[in-house]
Amino acid sequence: MSARPAALPGLYTVHHTLAVNARRYANRLALAQGDVRLSYEEFNVRANQLANELIARGVGPGAHVGILAGNTVPHVIALYAVAKAGAISVVFDVKWVARETAQSIALFDCSLLIMDRAHAGQVSPEARASLRHGVIWCDSRDRTRCEFEQAYRTHSDADPAVPVREDFTFMFMLTSGTTGRPKGCIKTHRSYLHSCIINI
Repeated sequence: MSARPAALPGLYTVHHTLAVNARRYANRLALAQGDVRLSYEEFNVRANQLANELIARGVGPGAHVGILAGNTVPHVIALYAVAKAGAISVVFDVKWVARETAQSIALFDCSLLIMDRAHAGQVSPEARASLRHGVIWCDSRDRTRCEFEQAYRTHSDADPAVPVREDFTFMFMLTSGTTGRPKGCIKTHRSYLHSCIINI
């Protein structure tokens, strides 16, 4: 039996699928929430711009970026932006109390947190101070208070083209399991895409 060929960098990754869809279905609706409507092309451009903001702040390949934004459009853009920067998403539960969020920030050594202002009370000042690259605030209720908008105005819409392979970690899916303490299940780009295909 022949060995499985090595994965080509960039192909079969979560964010590569977005770039492909942005070319194929540029003007089709990709994300919708309230009065927000983004086409695939707009979605991809915003993910690129936010990824370039992450890189400018010092987030590099393999870095852990916390996301606390609930089921919102900024949350989805953040997931793809983190992947485009070569980093790994650590998605926090919006129902956690500040102690649980602080435990996860420390456990996964998050260097930056992307957080909706609606959940500001779930992250203590001490936990925020531990983040080497700070906090990027979003606000799904008031876009004028969302720092994503500054990134969109400031950064290039070009893909940062950070080398990523399908077997690289895409995200940690967190669970408390039976211990009551957060722990993470590793999802590679390949396994996440397979999960999406199965659930279609």
